[in-house]
Amino acid sequence: MNIVELAQIITGTATLLVAIALLWQLRLQKKTLDVHHRDAERDLSLRSWQMMIDEFYLPIENDGFRKIYEKRHKGFDSLSPEESHTLKNFYFILLGRINTDYRLGRVGKEEYYYRLHFEKLMDSKAGVEFYESIGRDMFNYTPLEGRTEHLAFFQGLGDKVYQEVTGNSFAKGD
Repeated sequence: MNIVELAQIITGTATLLVAIALLWQLRLQKKTLDVHHRDAERDLSLRSWQMMIDEFYLPIENDGFRKIYEKRHKGFDSLSPEESHTLKNFYFILLGRINTDYRLGRVGKEEYYYRLHFEKLMDSKAGVEFYESIGRDMFNYTPLEGRTEHLAFFQGLGDKVYQEVTGNSFAKGD
């Protein structure tokens, strides 16, 4: 074996070792990314859960909002402009959060999770009025990609809860 052949063997072996080291680093990096992804998903889940808890506790913990929230059964006509604006913002946040949860694939897009929120929204005359006037159309403002499925899910489920609560259905053109 001459020096050229020996150099080729050493170079080939070194190249093989570098390739193995790179593959090992890629594997470690993938494991690290998987851990970060799981942590991000957990963080997202906990934040969404905390926001939902905050929504449920707001009428309990905030005296001013509780008074507005109690009036919701009489509809928006029973509220002052300021109260109406406050309640509409509350409902907007509720639907906006579940809209984002759905777009992010949260809760496996399970109907029961989203139904809970529609039932919470439409537990009063004001909630039904909000769904009729603003809430149903909020879901139109989603990215074009996946919008058809998104609308079918949310408007379909919202309309189903609406019909269960009111006994009426939306016309197909609405």
